[in-house]
Amino acid sequence: MSDWQPIETAPKMKIVLLWAATDIDAYGSITNWKMETGYWSEFYNSWAWPQRIASYDVPPTHWMPLPDPPTMEHKT
Repeated sequence: MSDWQPIETAPKMKIVLLWAATDIDAYGSITNWKMETGYWSEFYNSWAWPQRIASYDVPPTHWMPLPDPPTMEHKT
């Protein structure tokens, strides 16, 4: 698994894990974070993610590749 990286380094046209800040207090501290999967949209020339965080004002700031899916061991 890779470390979190700045969103500017995210590969385009691949599924990535995104974080988006949703609330910033009067002192500039982030008080609430949302995590969601998303992708680069060629159509909009921007990052796209599900509607539940699309309305927040702060765009994604970091990304990480999704982990490989789990595998099933077959017992014989």
